[in-house]
Amino acid sequence: SSIQPVYSVRWYKNGKEFFSYLPGKLSPVSVHHLPGINVEVTKSSMNYVTLSPLTLASTGRYRCEVSEEGPMFATDSAYGDLLVVVVPQEGPRIEGANSRYFVGEKMVINCTSAATLPPANLTWYINQKLVPEQKTIPYPVLNTSLRGEELQTNTLGLEHTITRHDMNQHHPSMKIKCVASIYTAYYKTVEIMVGRKMRRRKSKRRRDGITKPSEDTQQGDQDLLVSLHPSQTSLDSGGQVYTLTGGQVYTLGIVLALALVQGLYSA
Repeated sequence: SSIQPVYSVRWYKNGKEFFSYLPGKLSPVSVHHLPGINVEVTKSSMNYVTLSPLTLASTGRYRCEVSEEGPMFATDSAYGDLLVVVVPQEGPRIEGANSRYFVGEKMVINCTSAATLPPANLTWYINQKLVPEQKTIPYPVLNTSLRGEELQTNTLGLEHTITRHDMNQHHPSMKIKCVASIYTAYYKTVEIMVGRKMRRRKSKRRRDGITKPSEDTQQGDQDLLVSLHPSQTSLDSGGQVYTLTGGQVYTLGIVLALALVQGLYSA
């Protein structure tokens, strides 16, 4: 460590000096105006410099240079990068989602983070698992102007086919999350829940406990019965009378079918 007193402390942005402190002078502080540089002199000293307010033009590489008193005037320096970001006034939003989906149905939705700089990084999660990149749809970044600043809006789509693993008896709903982040300066999430839409089973028309077949089957039965019995026939089975005509043919149970065959032969 040096025992020589400090001769000067100088600050630079992108290679240009904007602040210097010389302890040996009556007015030790000097400020040079640069774009994006607003020095708070009352909060700056030999040990640090305060910039406020920051603007987008404040982004850049900053270097501090310290020199010792003569006769050697030994000098050392260090640098760091400052990135000023614009975060959105609202968090990300998910658009295009339905409240319920069938298993096997394709879901196509979008997540948007508006008016930031740089554009927010967007990622999708389904049931807390990161969605692979191949299932996402990147869209071009849109440039927007807000309060005289050129900002950017980023949108990332998600295309996913609903599976039984996504929603089952134990998990009847699916959690979808979108995360928007800008380095370590900004992190916001939005979540939605979608449910499973059940398919309706085809209802069967019933009459007196007898199921009516499909149209194709019905037509085949009509042709067969009409060829055997062109006239209307009544069959007594177990105390119930079933009328068979060309326009009203029903699929009968096993017992009734046997009774029909017996009736044909007895006739």
